[in-house]
Amino acid sequence: MRDGEGRLLGHVHDLLADAESGIADWMVLDGPALGAFRAVPLACIRRRRSGVDLTVTYRDVMASPRLDDLRLDAEHERRLLAYWEHARRRDVGHDG
Repeated sequence: MRDGEGRLLGHVHDLLADAESGIADWMVLDGPALGAFRAVPLACIRRRRSGVDLTVTYRDVMASPRLDDLRLDAEHERRLLAYWEHARRRDVGHDG
């Protein structure tokens, strides 16, 4: 998976779904450049002719809360949601 600037981040290790609805909301990225699992909202995926990449940057992903295992408890999900909401608002502000 590449970031919005074309930098290789790693690969999609897993998808995390809501326990009640079964709908996937997060993708878990893994790779040497990341140093740990990172959960990125599926809403940050952008489709391209050559495949898909992310609408966010490497810096956004690296600054996101680490995911120490493949379980996402409610508190960790709240932190991730707050972080990504802020990151996307900031990015929109730069574009506008």
